[in-house]
This record gives sequence, structure tokens and C-alpha cells, in this order.
Amino acid sequence: VHHPAVVHPTTAMESLPPLHAATCSTPESFLVSPVHEPKFSYVSQGFKDVYGLSASECRGKSCMCLLDSLQVSAEKIKGMAQFAELELSSIKRKLQYLALYAAHEQKSLTKAGPCDRVGVALVLHSMAGGNVFACELTTFVFMHPTQELCTINVQKDVTNIFSVDCILNAAGTGEYIRLMRVQRAAVNAMESILRLKSEVVPSVLACM
Repeated sequence: VHHPAVVHPTTAMESLPPLHAATCSTPESFLVSPVHEPKFSYVSQGFKDVYGLSASECRGKSCMCLLDSLQVSAEKIKGMAQFAELELSSIKRKLQYLALYAAHEQKSLTKAGPCDRVGVALVLHSMAGGNVFACELTTFVFMHPTQELCTINVQKDVTNIFSVDCILNAAGTGEYIRLMRVQRAAVNAMESILRLKSEVVPSVLACM
């Protein structure tokens, strides 16, 4: 996977381009689960390709449990040269913060029920080959034609906009909250919502 130039963490948050401008190097990577049933009902082929998982490895897990298992380990982050001086305990706290923020964002969307709002979180995941990347998790609620209310969680590699350093350094600080406020506004712009749904919903309808 080729990534364009990374925005370094020293760049002011306000100068970052809106998240919906990112190019997706992991197209159609998403999970679908019924709102009232925690276990997923569909895993896209793109998801399995990116994370190197088989259907049997995903089966029986809830969406959040599956996403939590994809988060990069603190030990792997510690082994990266730019983080060698950070305490392992500090890295673990930051990764836990990112996971909890993502879980809260999805839970709030699920409770809201059918609406046009899109939830967003930035976390750190590992690809099948071991590469660490900045992952944008967007979540929205979708009414399937069968009248089943579903939660769709989409994963995109946005390392071309946010470096791993940027996300880890911001985690657990006011900078992360401020960044997410800006990103939430960006992904909830009508143009962004329409683009997101046009990328994912046709695949959901074709496979479910």
C-alpha cells in the first residue's frame, strides 16, 4: 500500500485538510451489525484483505471486540524508533484512550437510532503485513430494506493526512478532542455523508 506524504505532528491542527478529502487506500473495509445485536452480521472482503482475517476468525465476535483486537499493541509501538523513549505504561494508556473514545462514539450513534449523523474516531491499527497506520473509524446507522436497523462501521487508512506520531501524541489530551471536533464537522457535511454512503451502502445491499 502506497501512502502519500505524511502530515507531521508539528503541523497545526487547524491547517489539516478535512478528513473527507483523504484518499482511501483500503476501499470498502467495513463491518455491519444489527443495532440490537452486538455480533456482526457481515464483514466485507476489503476488511478481511486489509487485516488478514478469515471469516472463521471473525465469527462470533462483536464489532467492537473485533475492532479492539485490531488495535496495534503497545509493545509494537514501543519498538518503533520514534517512540523508543516513551514509557510502555504511557503508550498503553494512550492506546486505551483511543479504544474507549471509539467505543463511546459507536455507542452514542447506536443509541441515537436512525439519523443522518456520522460518528468518527481516529485510532492506530495494524495491517496484515504488520504496518501500523492511522485508521479513521466512521460509524452510521442504516435502515436495510428488510427493515432491519444496522450499524455500519467503516475503516479507512488516513496515514496520508495523520501520522502515527500525530495520533499517539494527541491521544488523551485536549488536542485529540479538538481534532475530533473538527473532524466530526467535516464528516457530517452533507457532501461527505453522501460520499461515504455511496462507497459502502451498495456493497451492503448486494451482500446482505
